[in-house]
Amino acid sequence: MDTIDLSNLNRQFLFRPKDVGRPKAEVAAEFLNSRIPNCAVVPHYKKIQDLDESFYRHGVIDPSSIIPLIDGGTEGFKGNARVIIPGMTACIECTLELYPPQVNFPMCTIASMPRLPEHCIEYVRILQWPKEQPFGGKSV
Repeated sequence: MDTIDLSNLNRQFLFRPKDVGRPKAEVAAEFLNSRIPNCAVVPHYKKIQDLDESFYRHGVIDPSSIIPLIDGGTEGFKGNARVIIPGMTACIECTLELYPPQVNFPMCTIASMPRLPEHCIEYVRILQWPKEQPFGGKSV
């Protein structure tokens, strides 16, 4: 479950030190609801695998609505965003196969201290290797 960690505070503006350990969805909903008049964000803090079969049958997005969904994320220094409009663009489920499986570790997992050998490898690959250029800048 995604809760706020101390390492989140320097890169996610919604969270404060008092929020460490709380669910990100709940804190984000409180933040938005308190600052935007007539806003009613409802947080959902659940494990997706704990939902019953009816959740999967009806889909996450109601195809009869015309409410656009903005999907985005970051990994290290890279980011992505897309808008999904029911009836006009492909839904999330239709595009999942277009993305290759993740083969590296998100930089946010090594924000405070590497815990696995893979973290150290990713740190060197993304941050140190370009600085040091151990083979004169040639690809290896």
